Amino acid sequence: MPQAPNEYRTAAPPQMVRSRGSARSRYRTVGLALASSDALCVLAALLLAYVVRFGSTPIPMSFVAVIAAAPVIWVAVFHAFQLHQPQELTPAEEFRRTIAASSVGMVLIMMASYWSRAELSRAWIGLTWVLVILLELAARRLWRW
Repeated sequence: MPQAPNEYRTAAPPQMVRSRGSARSRYRTVGLALASSDALCVLAALLLAYVVRFGSTPIPMSFVAVIAAAPVIWVAVFHAFQLHQPQELTPAEEFRRTIAASSVGMVLIMMASYWSRAELSRAWIGLTWVLVILLELAARRLWRW
């Protein structure tokens, strides 16, 4: 078969120069930012619920231990639910997993508070659970926006 003259040949589309490593590092950065926002959400919920429930009374040391352990527990639970990989989740699946991870995380925080012998009220625990779900869902919505 005869070949077409050079001016009629189509050139191959230019190759993208991006490497897989750059996309991977961007996803890792997003995952770390999500983990940071998750830790901030649980801290904000714990402190806000404490202020609403107990007012301006000084925070006992046993509660400080719970506050210190909460972000670590929280990020670990959200990582176990694969919530720091948003590119692989539909919004509905992320919503479902966020509520489930928040519930599991609150149970683990309650267990940590009982092990530290912190005397926490059930109203404070319930209020924290509601606040943390609202804050997490709002943060996830902002990340998707």
